[in-house]
Amino acid sequence: MQIGHRLYYLKTVGNVVLIREERDGVARDTSVEEDFTIYEPLRQLSPDAVDYLQLELGEIREQLARGYMPSRVNPETKNIEWSLPVAGDLEQNRTTKIEQLNWCYKRDVEAGFQSAALGMEHMYPSDAEARENLQLVIKRLEIGEKQALTAGIDLSKPENRPTFPYLTIDAGPLPHNLDQLEQVFADGVDAAGPALEKFRTLRERAMAATSNEDLQAIQC
Repeated sequence: MQIGHRLYYLKTVGNVVLIREERDGVARDTSVEEDFTIYEPLRQLSPDAVDYLQLELGEIREQLARGYMPSRVNPETKNIEWSLPVAGDLEQNRTTKIEQLNWCYKRDVEAGFQSAALGMEHMYPSDAEARENLQLVIKRLEIGEKQALTAGIDLSKPENRPTFPYLTIDAGPLPHNLDQLEQVFADGVDAAGPALEKFRTLRERAMAATSNEDLQAIQC
C-alpha cells in the first residue's frame, strides 16, 4: 500500500497541526480515528475541530526536500500554504534540524506497530504510556502464572493460563496470555529498530553538514 502525506489542520484557521509521514509498502494504513489515538498533537484536540488533506505519494516530497514546510491549508480551497526555508546561522539551523529529527523519531516510534501474536495481525499502540503499560501487564501475568503453579493449576492447558484484555488499535481490548504479550513486546522492539537507525543516520548527516543547503536537504 502506498499512501502520501496526510496534513491535519484546524478547520477554522487552517493551521497545520500534524504532517503525517508517507507510507510506502505498508500492509494497511491507519484510519483518521486511529491517528487521533496515536499522535500526541491530535490527542490534545477535539476531532470536531480538525480536518485533513490526504495527499498522493510523493506529492510534496520535492518541497520538503528543499526545506519548505506546509504551514496552512486554506479551509475553502484546500490549497497548501508553505513556510519559507530557514536561512541564517548554520549552528542554530543545525540545532533546529536535530530537534526536528528528534520529533520525527518520536513520531515514528509512537505510530503503532503490527503483531501477529494472537495468530492474526493486529495494530498495537506504541506511545510511551502504552510501552510502560505493556511491561506492567507482562509483569502482572508473570506473577499470575507463578501463583497458578503454586496452586497446582496445570498451565499446559491453554484454558488455564491467565490472560489480560490488552488494547489493540484496530479491535479494542483482546485477551492475551503471557507468551502472546511477550511476542507483542518483541514485535514492538523490532518495529522501532528501523526508526532508530534512520534517526541515527540523519542525525550524523546533520552533524556533518557544512551549509544551510545541506541541512535543508535532510528530511525525515
